[in-house]
Amino acid sequence: MWWCMFAFPLIFSTFGSNCFELLLVIIMSKIYYILSRLWLITIFTTVFVSCVDIDDLSDGNSISSFTVTSCLPDVIELGAVEISSDTIYIPILFGIHDLPLTIKAQIEIAADIDKVVGFDSDKEFVFNTLGDEFKFYVMAKSGLTRTYVIALKADTNLGDGNNISKKVKIISVVPESLRSLISKSAQISPQGDTLTMFSVGGVYPISITPEFTITDGASFVDFNNGSVGLKFESAKTTYPVTVKSASGKSRVWTICLNTTPVVTAENIGDYAPSQLNSTNIDVAKCTISSSEVAEPTLVVSNLRNIITIKLPVSDLKGYTYPLGFDFKFEPYPNVELFGIEGESKIIFESLTDVKQFFILDPVEGLSREWSVVLEQTSAEDAKIEGVTFNYTAGEIVTEAKVIDGSVVETKSPCIVLDNSSIEIRPESYEIVIPTSDFKTATILQEPYHNYKSDKSWSVNINNLQLQLSNGGVTDLPSTLSMLSNYVPDSEGKDGSGAKQNDCWKAAQEFNVTSKNGKVEVWTICLSVDLADVEAVQVLGQTPGFTISNSVYIDNSNSKIRLKLSDVEAGALYPLKVNLDMYISQGATASIPLRGEVEFQGVTSSVDFQVTSKKGVVKAWSIVLDYGPQIPYSDLDSWSKRQYNKPQPKEPWQTANTTFTVGTDSEDRVGNGKAAVLKSTSILGKFAAGSVFLGAFDFNTGIGINDPISLTYFGYPFQATAKIKGVEVEINYAGGTGKNYGMSTPFDYGSCVIELLDYNNKESDPEYKNYQYHGLYSDGTPPTTAGRENNATSVVKGAMYFANGSGEQHNGVDIQKVGKGVWEKVFIPFNYSGDIVPEYTHIHIVFSGSARGDFFCGYKGTILKVDNVKLVYE
Repeated sequence: MWWCMFAFPLIFSTFGSNCFELLLVIIMSKIYYILSRLWLITIFTTVFVSCVDIDDLSDGNSISSFTVTSCLPDVIELGAVEISSDTIYIPILFGIHDLPLTIKAQIEIAADIDKVVGFDSDKEFVFNTLGDEFKFYVMAKSGLTRTYVIALKADTNLGDGNNISKKVKIISVVPESLRSLISKSAQISPQGDTLTMFSVGGVYPISITPEFTITDGASFVDFNNGSVGLKFESAKTTYPVTVKSASGKSRVWTICLNTTPVVTAENIGDYAPSQLNSTNIDVAKCTISSSEVAEPTLVVSNLRNIITIKLPVSDLKGYTYPLGFDFKFEPYPNVELFGIEGESKIIFESLTDVKQFFILDPVEGLSREWSVVLEQTSAEDAKIEGVTFNYTAGEIVTEAKVIDGSVVETKSPCIVLDNSSIEIRPESYEIVIPTSDFKTATILQEPYHNYKSDKSWSVNINNLQLQLSNGGVTDLPSTLSMLSNYVPDSEGKDGSGAKQNDCWKAAQEFNVTSKNGKVEVWTICLSVDLADVEAVQVLGQTPGFTISNSVYIDNSNSKIRLKLSDVEAGALYPLKVNLDMYISQGATASIPLRGEVEFQGVTSSVDFQVTSKKGVVKAWSIVLDYGPQIPYSDLDSWSKRQYNKPQPKEPWQTANTTFTVGTDSEDRVGNGKAAVLKSTSILGKFAAGSVFLGAFDFNTGIGINDPISLTYFGYPFQATAKIKGVEVEINYAGGTGKNYGMSTPFDYGSCVIELLDYNNKESDPEYKNYQYHGLYSDGTPPTTAGRENNATSVVKGAMYFANGSGEQHNGVDIQKVGKGVWEKVFIPFNYSGDIVPEYTHIHIVFSGSARGDFFCGYKGTILKVDNVKLVYE
């Protein structure tokens, strides 16, 4: 009976906080209810007089959870929220925190709660000190109210206790001239082992004596903090500093210094707009005031790095210097200011005085020089009082379908400009032409346009005229043209590597010259009211996970796909990813644009909203695009065991034993090893060599009566990216020996692939009782009791190959491959539509003789298999 162990190839061709005041309000608002329910009067009187704990009266004024949804600065380490009686504690790592701390949160409440006062999910709670507290009130339908207090709680046990704070005190700097230009907020690597300080401009060598902040109870090992000068000869100079926690756990930190390039008005053109976004200044978030100047105005030019304070026409006596101004502005989160603060007093000694400051963005690794100047307004200054134009817009194909056998295309103007609502913005030297309808090039599906978009996007603005007062003149041309800048990706299609038609974002610069000769640089551009995410940069992630810097933004489906390329053994969720996002101009987002998002698992998502300038809300989600490979798919290490189930590290199996001719391995020059599948005969029966994902569990009680019951197909597998199919290198040589029942004049091999869904995955999440044995060639399942399939095949694919052209026994074509030569082939999954069905396992099986389940094939057939690879979209 030995032959029954080899007599099938394991492939089957059809596989398929005021208490009194507050309570007075409550009593007034609930008086009818109280009068109708007199027993409540006693309760309210007791509460009104003594303000006692009312927990025992009702549970209808309790919250069930409090979740921090955003945190700024996002580098602050918070612990799990604790709710103790009426106090909500937010643990914060003492000694490391960078106060002030701003949070937003969400609460869950029961159905019998009437209202919540003093809290909503959009409210910001700003803690300037550890002692700050915030109160809100939860009212039950009975009128009973509970006061909750939100407070910070110092916790020295968060993390490993051997952290270094981002805040760095600079004791001394050589040369001294650079002292004011050394960052006091360093950048910490995602792995938490490198602390980088920054110098705005400057050249090496630079010597810095820093004083670092560490957690209470922690200590430095062999480092005299605040007394040791660190000399940096270049960006490659680093210093190891060891911090030991109170528990004795040590961490070695690497200290380094980067000198950043400085973006000036002269070299700003060398940088991409996305690089400068965080160092721009939004004029809408700036204010200027003075006790000495009546109604000064502010102009911001992000093109020239200049903030201009315009002085109104003075009286005959003029202004007396020095002049002081209170300047306030809100910079981008997590940038550092040098020479100025967000709220600053600026003193000018004369009209020609220039004040300079820098904005450092440690993420982009650059600094931007800004100038604040005064300008005396003149009655002769030129003003733009109106804009007129005509335009023509190109048409793009927005739909293509087959009607009566012909492809019929629908075309629409790519853009409709609103020339009745043109915005003239002297505070930022801008003219903005809004659009009432805007279409980017649509991606047209096969078979009509092979997934390529229409590239004919264009708009021509004609007869463009400015109405200027006070004799002003301009060099703005009367005609502006914008043509498609579409560039396809490497495959000639629209995709993550393709530039879409975004030429409308380009701004045209022009000069306006007043009668007295003063020149102002203006821009004119189109404005599209979008709520899109334009760019995303990965700044770091939880150790053990690898996120690619290549991020795919799917605007049509409002998804941001982060490519999770690797997960180390033992890495545990949640996965925290630090992101930097840029959204449509004027839009706002419900989550911080620079901060941390958290994934509870590979299939979880982070949902948020982007609201356009005009109030259009678009729901977005951030998802993981995870496309792993099957372990050991180079087949250099795989199991040939017969009687035991495979180990997780060795998912590839065979039913062929090691002491007979069957499936084995051999060296392949330059490619490690390859699996070798040989078809032969044993005791007069034909046996085909095979290798597959799963296990072979021979049972003498079943024997050959139900062979597929002996084989467990499938390997637990999860990916969020869509698997297009399987790519594999094969070397096939059909046998020339005895023909065992083949109707074709040659043998042919096969590769069958399937995605399987375990029927009992909810009740058995560890797949302990999973069984899938496939089907016989006639479509029937295994019949042995206790070995029935409990998984469903949801997607299939197959390839049959031989050294000659022809058809199988059932008329299906066979793909011809060279004899005895290595070739790379691709077996696609045959999806029904674009949706990937839910699955739990993947199944791949190779057989040298496709009809081995019927003991049919040619003796001497050899199939070699190497480098199995899953191909993702």
